[in-house]
Amino acid sequence: MHQHFKNAIVGAPDTDTRLVSTAGMPPVRARKSDTTAALREGADGSSILSNILELYFGGDLEASVALIGQSASLIDEVEPAAAIIERTVEQFFQVQEQAAQRAAARSF
Repeated sequence: MHQHFKNAIVGAPDTDTRLVSTAGMPPVRARKSDTTAALREGADGSSILSNILELYFGGDLEASVALIGQSASLIDEVEPAAAIIERTVEQFFQVQEQAAQRAAARSF
């Protein structure tokens, strides 16, 4: 992913997405932009995804519809996937241990 795209997600407030629905496409939650505004106003969206690589890898945030979802505002930093997985696995084992202790004590 291009750094411009990552920065847009990290800096996104909770009001930075819009629901976009065009003929032939299911409704999607996308980053607010001139492109999404045009689609909401009825612009033809049939070729909008043809420029998706320019958005995600070229950094042109107006090239296409940035499908980031409403939870984008919960992201406050960019982390390596390995760090996220490691933290998730560690938390899993912590919760598993707590559940085992509660089960042994019959304290649910």
